[in-house]
Parts: sequence; C-alpha cells; structure tokens
Amino acid sequence: LEQHPEHGARRDRVGGRRKKVKLALVCPHFPPDHCGVGDYTSLLAAELTRQGHTVCVWTAQESPEQIAGAERAELRCVPAPWTVLKNGQGLARVASELIDWAPDAVLLQYTPYLYAPCARRGIQLALPAWTLALRARLRVPVAMVAHELHYPLGITPDRLFVGTPQFAQFLALASVMDQVFFTYEIPFQRYQRFMPWRSDRLAWIPVGANIEPNRSEAREVQALKNDGKKILLQFGNTHPSRLSVFSFGAFDECRSQLGKDAVSLVF
Repeated sequence: LEQHPEHGARRDRVGGRRKKVKLALVCPHFPPDHCGVGDYTSLLAAELTRQGHTVCVWTAQESPEQIAGAERAELRCVPAPWTVLKNGQGLARVASELIDWAPDAVLLQYTPYLYAPCARRGIQLALPAWTLALRARLRVPVAMVAHELHYPLGITPDRLFVGTPQFAQFLALASVMDQVFFTYEIPFQRYQRFMPWRSDRLAWIPVGANIEPNRSEAREVQALKNDGKKILLQFGNTHPSRLSVFSFGAFDECRSQLGKDAVSLVF
C-alpha cells in the first residue's frame, strides 16, 4: 500500500520499478449497483490492474460487472448480509476466501452502512474484531478507505443510539488498521489531533464525485447565482446516511440569518 510522499511512507521498488503485488479489495457494493463507494472501487480496480497488479474484489453484488479497463480483475460475490457470526457465510466466508487467496495487502472500503445487517442503523460492532483476526491470519497490511465515518454525536435519540455506536465502531476499526485513508480533509485533520499516536497511519486521499455533470442544472444554479442568491448544495440522494436532516437544518438556519428569499437549497 502506497501513501503520498508528504506523509513519509516509502515506496517498495524492485530495480527502480514498482513491485507488482496481489491486492484484495473488499466492498459490498459494486457496479451495476450505482453507488459512490462501489463506483470508486471499480475505478480503483481498473487503475490497479492497468499498473500491472493482480486484483480481486470481494462484493455482495449478486451479478458484479467488469468495467472498462478492469477486465483482468477477478470478482467474487459473497451474498449479503455480511454478518460475522453466520458460519460459512457473510464475513466469515469473505475471510476464508481471503486467506485462501493469500493477498499481499487488503483494502477495505468503509461507510458504517456498508456492512451492517440493518442498513438504516449502520452498526456492525463485530467488524473490528473480524479485521483484527484477519490481520493475524494473513500477516499482511490491512487498510481502510473511510468514505463516511459515523452519524453525528449528541444527546438526541438518533445521535445517541446511532451516532455513539457508529463512532465507537469507527474508532475501534481505525485502531486495528495498518492504514486509514480519509476521502475528505476535515475528518482527516480531526483524527490526526484526536489520535496522535496513530497519526502516521492516517492519510488523506481526495476522491471526486461520481455525479455526471448536467448542463441544464448548471444553468439553473448559475441563474440563482446571478440573482444574488446564496446556494446551499447537497451532493447525493436523500438516503438516511446522507444526513439530509442536517441539510434542511442548515437551510433553515441560513434563511433565518440571511432572509427567506436569499438562499436556495439544491439537491
């Protein structure tokens, strides 16, 4: 696993060239399921195989599709739900197949909602123990790309009963991973301060959106801007994990501060 030079990691090279390795990517979502994390995983598989690495993807997608450029990547389907305690299935089967495949490194794509039996709750508290056991058996680096960390903390029911266990889940995972890659900068900076003893294992890798540009929508947004309105943008859909309630709360606060007609919320 390579890290950006600014974080001080070394590149493993043979004869001045990058060493070719066996990489296992783990992500329940994958094309044709349209999902940002799944799309990212498919594009990553394409780029890694283009560089000459051997790649295998474990996914819960029943009929995963190869994308252009990733034809050499192997795809393995392990049906959902990915629970830990279900003998021979779910995460137990993923671990068994990973051990048999013997990768040089494992990269786990993470949002709390990807691995939870109840997608709305986003809680799979056994996942850190599963990761620790996998590391012990494989004896190779196991890293995580954190696309979304946890529901906000607080004393409201959702923040207390969803945010708190999700936070504990992420903190435990971040503690057992060899490397944690954040896809946006603010949580990366926050956890560098919050976990100084792990700061050398944390990195930020910016990831673009998978939303196709829409010229008509761009013109509508430009028209709002030309009218002098402030624009509050939400990327993605209104799934509970997108925290839409906070977007609407921010919108209401902007209207109260700037005036009801001074700001527009755009999805």
